[in-house]
Amino acid sequence: MKKKTSDRNNMKQDDIQQIVAVRTHLIQFYEALGHKTSGGADIGILKQSDVAVELEQLIKKVDTVLAPYVNFD
Repeated sequence: MKKKTSDRNNMKQDDIQQIVAVRTHLIQFYEALGHKTSGGADIGILKQSDVAVELEQLIKKVDTVLAPYVNFD
């Protein structure tokens, strides 16, 4: 990871909104796990492909926000 030197100014409102969207997505995914209604049974089955899809979407959103500031090449 290399920091880009061309644009190190403060975060823009659009960047903040995108990070809030990522946070909202994380919360929705977390709440969908059903941890509150498990009745003490912490065992569940969750398809890895479903988790992978959610994580892929979140990583893309974070990359979009960080693109002006960081180069991951």
